[in-house]
Amino acid sequence: MIKKTFVVALSLGNFSDGYDLLIVSGVLGQIAKVLSLSNLQIGVLVSSAFVGSVIGALVMGVLSDYVGRRLSFIISGVLFVLGSMLSIWSSYALLLIGRIIVGFAIGGEIPTSATLIAELMGSNRAKIMSLSFTSWAMGGITALLVSIPLSALGYRSVLLTGAFPSIFLLILNRSMPESPLWLRKQRSFKRINWRVLPLILQQFLLTMALASLAAYVPSYLHITTESSGVVLWASFGTGSLLALLTLDKLGRKPVTCLGCGSAALALVAYHVIPFTLFLVWLWLSGGLVFSSTFTALAELTETSIRGRGHGLGFFSGRLGGALGTFVFPLMLYHVDAFFSTLGVLLGIISTVTSVYLMETRGTQIR
Repeated sequence: MIKKTFVVALSLGNFSDGYDLLIVSGVLGQIAKVLSLSNLQIGVLVSSAFVGSVIGALVMGVLSDYVGRRLSFIISGVLFVLGSMLSIWSSYALLLIGRIIVGFAIGGEIPTSATLIAELMGSNRAKIMSLSFTSWAMGGITALLVSIPLSALGYRSVLLTGAFPSIFLLILNRSMPESPLWLRKQRSFKRINWRVLPLILQQFLLTMALASLAAYVPSYLHITTESSGVVLWASFGTGSLLALLTLDKLGRKPVTCLGCGSAALALVAYHVIPFTLFLVWLWLSGGLVFSSTFTALAELTETSIRGRGHGLGFFSGRLGGALGTFVFPLMLYHVDAFFSTLGVLLGIISTVTSVYLMETRGTQIR
């Protein structure tokens, strides 16, 4: 029987990420004004958490295969709290360091939680994986709702609230068991199945688009309101729920290809459809892709290297996010070309995935 506390704890990593990304976006204008930041400094600040995630995904992915999933999860939670605490200082340098530490923690939390879901939830892993990505959307929506009343207290108070989900995660983690599969297989190390490459490339391209929009749309571009931001994140959650309903019925491969192809069409159509429709379409597709990708990654890698497999997938996504959030404010007049290029590349990857990716529905993970 699945304990609800385990599901909540394993979903809090994604919740924390969604919350942190949007809480920063909601006060980005205030930070830029108070600290007198240039566009370059804004790009560096926003991308810093993604850079931290790139490093964290690699380091913690390997660490989770050596010291265990549970300990890696706890270390990531502690680092998240410490990084959030640095936001109380009014120094750009310290804020930047704090954002890198938070990013490093996220890079550990999400791949490790995905690995634990795969190894603790048995045949329910696809449903729980999709549910965990729904919590990412819930984190974003919560951040939007929190930032509105608290913004009057200053950006430091708002950023400090990012520590609370991880504190709750650490409390719940006291009853979290170690993965029994890891305990049995920890001494047997094998190579990663490179059939996961299309999934890794999808994460890179799609996160580049999603992260740029999530970071800059609410406050920097002044295109949408808080209410439409809620709709945006609700769209991602809806996509994750669709994955929950379809992954075990249709299979990992069809859902992944459908989500990736749909995202590609949305990006190519960016300049000819209403902006709100573009956001909803793209983010709904993203919910499908993220849920199916991390489920398939779990089933294509063996227990002894599963932490590194999920870490590699998250590393790729955050590398795309770091690049996208750094470049986006510097190329506001070339957004059409930016999204169209990403759309074409995603379309190619979707085609490759339909041919190259193995179907893993019904696979018993080893």
